Order: sequence, then C-alpha cells, then structure tokens
Amino acid sequence: MRRRASLLLLLAIGLTGWFGSAVAAPTTQTHLQYAEVVLGGANPNTPLPMIVAVHGMGSHPDAFAGLFRELDLPARLILPQAPNPKGRGFSWFSRKSSAKTLRTVTRRLADLLTHLVTTRPTVGKPIVTGFSQGGMLSFMMALYHPDQIILAVPIGGYLPGRLRTPTKGATVPVIALHGEKDTVISLAAARDSVNYLKAQGYSAQLVGFPGVAHRIPKRPKDELYKILRQYLAKDKLFPALP
Repeated sequence: MRRRASLLLLLAIGLTGWFGSAVAAPTTQTHLQYAEVVLGGANPNTPLPMIVAVHGMGSHPDAFAGLFRELDLPARLILPQAPNPKGRGFSWFSRKSSAKTLRTVTRRLADLLTHLVTTRPTVGKPIVTGFSQGGMLSFMMALYHPDQIILAVPIGGYLPGRLRTPTKGATVPVIALHGEKDTVISLAAARDSVNYLKAQGYSAQLVGFPGVAHRIPKRPKDELYKILRQYLAKDKLFPALP
C-alpha cells in the first residue's frame, strides 16, 4: 500500500492538507515564501533529495502540490510562492517584464534554493521543475544557475529570447515536457529553447505530447514521475527508508 505523504509545518504555519490554503513562511523576510511536503513516508529529519516545484501564473503552492499527490518517492518537495498577487493566486512576473526583472526573479529563486539546502537535511542538489511561468523559471535556472541544480524539467514553458545570452562553464541536464496542442506557449517556442540550450553545450531534450494543451494531464504527469524516479535512482539519491 502506498505511503501517504507527510506534511511539515514551517514556523507553525503550513499546509493542513494537500489542498489547504496556508503557505509556510520563510525563515527570513528576504526569501520567498514556500510550502514543504515530505513524500514517500520519509522521516522529515532524514537527509532527502529535494524537488523544487514552481507554480504558474495565477496559481499557488497548495494547488500545484496536487500534481505530486501520487508520487510515492522519499523526497522533500519544496513549493515556492510567487511574490505578486494575481487573481486567486500569484504571479512571478508580468508578460512584459524586462530581462532584468526576469533575472532578478530567477536570482530570488536561486537564493531560496541556497537557503534551503543549507537549512534542510538534503542529499545532493535539487531538481527544479515547474509549469508555465514555473516552466520558464526552470529553463532560466538551468541557464543562469546550473551549478545549483542537478536537473531541470520545464513543463509548458520556454526560454524568452531576451534572456538568451551566451553562457560559459557549468551546464545541467534539461528535459522539457510540452503539450503539442498548447496555444499559450507553443511547442515551437519550447523546441527553440531546447535547441538554444543544446547550442550552448547543454544536454537538453524535448518530450512532446500529442493532443495535450496548456495543462498537465495524466501522460505528462506520468512522464514527470518517471523522470524523477529514474534520475534520482541513477544518481543514487534515494535514502534508505526505516
């Protein structure tokens, strides 16, 4: 029988269930707010691999946590909250944000990861994934902060052209998942982003899903789960369970 995920309270404020409304506060006001979920029945005090899951525009950590509800994997799931209110959720940036703003947002996410891996018992570097704006940030983390993560899995995202400055040094694997019927962010935009990263020396690939629009139904979700399981097993990041 699958183990149910356990939820952590951070600073006495946290998720009360998979779809609660509370979001955990950061330890300092300089960091983004986030929620933390321990998966696979693991002990939260045990060193665990970290998965950072970044929600899209108008969403929030509680809603995005549902994507991982069936992931029976001993790992620490971190769900950052975007800083800008948007409808019933939050947004990371506006559609017309400058390259400087996008880099600043990416830096804030990178700073949160630095904080978390030094304050939470963590095995290895985090995997970052996200949908829509979260997918864009996953691409941006891979481009600007590849030394802080071991894998980026953008879903329904792309890398804006204004951010495509040549990189030097470190790279990180990127596996982009994208619906072939996506009319919000086109498959062509995702393919162009992957090809750009390949030209920069990255190991990058695109997995398309016929008939899928700008959402994450079962097929992309199953592929995400498979990637997480295979990659963490390959890098021997699974901790021993009691």
